[in-house]
Amino acid sequence: MSLKGKFDNLRGNKELQPLVRSMEALLEKGYRFTTADQEALNRELG
Repeated sequence: MSLKGKFDNLRGNKELQPLVRSMEALLEKGYRFTTADQEALNRELG
């Protein structure tokens, strides 16, 4: 399953905590959000 698919599944189930933990793990490994990433996240979180 793609990351977007996982997000859609979690969002539909209102289970954002696993998503947040996954994002934290990516950030700890050095991933940095692009402007497009941040804009997409902002749209999803409203």
